[in-house]
Amino acid sequence: MVLSSVHLLFFRGVLFVLLVLVMHLATTQESYPVVSEVNDKSKHLLTFLSLAFFLDFSWPKNKLGTLKITFLMSYGLLIEVVQFTLPYREFSLLDLLADGVGVALYWCVVPLLKSLPLLRLRWQ
Repeated sequence: MVLSSVHLLFFRGVLFVLLVLVMHLATTQESYPVVSEVNDKSKHLLTFLSLAFFLDFSWPKNKLGTLKITFLMSYGLLIEVVQFTLPYREFSLLDLLADGVGVALYWCVVPLLKSLPLLRLRWQ
């Protein structure tokens, strides 16, 4: 059994919402209590771990390779460039590094995900 079109629609929908939400949080001046409690680099790591998961599951026929990783890192760079233009934000190479660590962490947990019955469909 492989992921159905309903599964793909779900993963792509969540990915889209996450991309919009992350861009909003990265560019807003507002402070959200739940988000502001977490260390900045941890936020980047967890965000890009999640984005890698949903991107990978959204297009299961393509492995987590150069195309998907380039998309994620380009998105991270886009956020940093936009933040550079905002007077209340700043560009950070360490944020980009944390984004990359989040993607790498997803890649490291793939073997674990393959062992979970509900998620292993992505690789079948």
